[in-house]
Amino acid sequence: IIVGSNNSKNGTAWEESQNIANKLFADAGNRLSINTQRIYLLGFSGGARVANAITITNGSIAGVICCGAAAPATNSTSLRSNYSFLGIVGNEDFNYIEMRKYDMVDLAGHNVKHALITFDGKHEWPAKATMDEAFWWLELNEMRKNSSTKNDSLIAKHIKPVLKQIELLQQKKQVFETYNLCRKTINFYDGLTDLSSCFAIYKSMQINSEIDKQLKQEIGRAHV
Repeated sequence: IIVGSNNSKNGTAWEESQNIANKLFADAGNRLSINTQRIYLLGFSGGARVANAITITNGSIAGVICCGAAAPATNSTSLRSNYSFLGIVGNEDFNYIEMRKYDMVDLAGHNVKHALITFDGKHEWPAKATMDEAFWWLELNEMRKNSSTKNDSLIAKHIKPVLKQIELLQQKKQVFETYNLCRKTINFYDGLTDLSSCFAIYKSMQINSEIDKQLKQEIGRAHV
């Protein structure tokens, strides 16, 4: 079930955004049969900031997908944990640094399962394939929380082309790309399948000088 608001827009005060969200949740709950353990928020740009803010201040939200922005639209100091965050951003998006910083720095050390997907593009929604991957992220997190929902054959089907891509990147000696894909794959599938080969590659690359140099550049950019 996907539900959207016709009233939410950029420039709306945080209190009004909360009010709109509460009405939206109540209306959807009255009209539809909803699994209250699997409510997720999704937003783009200013909508992503609102979605993230509502998620970190509302314990009933299981996770959030933020596209094109991440910094929450509230300065609340009582932020929660135990939810999932997925960022999506184009490599030419003017908020690219913000998204990298949020994933690499702001969420570091917090009990939040998080990952970042980048795509070739600007400040825009990604292609359908990337959104399919985002929704798959939600399914994987549910499998991690509820073992009865785990589907080994489906996991194997999804991870097989990813491992093949890692192998291909290694053959092409695309070191940093290999490192990033290994890190992302571990974030997605950790605890759900055998990742020994992926961990081995990832750990060996952590002492690679080229990786270290590029990571420092990324972290430096993320702190700007």
